[in-house]
Amino acid sequence: MKADAPSIPATGRLLIWLIAMFLAMGVHIALVAAVEWVQTHETAQKDPPPPPLEVFLVTPKQVEKLPQPIMKPKPVVAPVIAAKPPVTVIAKVEKKVRPTPSKPKRTVKPKTPPKAAVTEVVTVTPQPINTPTAPQPIATPIVAAAVTPPPAPVVDVAALKHDYMRRALALIEQQKHYPRSARRRHMEGDVLVELDVDSTGHACNIHLSGAHAALQKATKTAIADAMPLQLPPEKLTLPLHLRFVMQYRLDS
Repeated sequence: MKADAPSIPATGRLLIWLIAMFLAMGVHIALVAAVEWVQTHETAQKDPPPPPLEVFLVTPKQVEKLPQPIMKPKPVVAPVIAAKPPVTVIAKVEKKVRPTPSKPKRTVKPKTPPKAAVTEVVTVTPQPINTPTAPQPIATPIVAAAVTPPPAPVVDVAALKHDYMRRALALIEQQKHYPRSARRRHMEGDVLVELDVDSTGHACNIHLSGAHAALQKATKTAIADAMPLQLPPEKLTLPLHLRFVMQYRLDS
């Protein structure tokens, strides 16, 4: 049997790991520094430094010693003035003539004829005598009275509706027939009729109530046979609602 290897304590293992880690970090840092140094060395060889600048200083004494160019003056040309021709002046001499005195002329006054006697004729025209006239009447302006249109006739809608319903009921009564079965049974009664009349005179919305069913059926038949009714008046609103009673009596 082999002998067991000596065991390393935990603190020793930790120390070995720290030393290995520091060594690895040092190797990496050295490699990075070497690479940077090689790159900077190569760039320095590729780009040589620029040549130094030469500066020359000139003193004021050297500036004074420089020869200056000699400027020749330009010749001055005097303007030539042309001689003016001589001007001859001719003076006119006027002789003064003395006026000779003239003798004054005698003025002869014309003789005036003797004045004739003048007779003045005065014509007197008679002036009209102003007689007082009667004052004329002042014409008063005639103002035409405003013509007012006659008032529109008042339409009694209720009367128109009542008259139309009366005529419609007369037409329906002409078509009414007393049922035989109702006569045999001596059935009498009043049927309440409600309906609407349209613009063509036809009845719609018919509603019947009251009395026996046989009498209602006879009333409905009479309304259908009386169609169409007369047209409702223009003054009434459509559809025109009518309500009336149809009587059934055996004595009639």
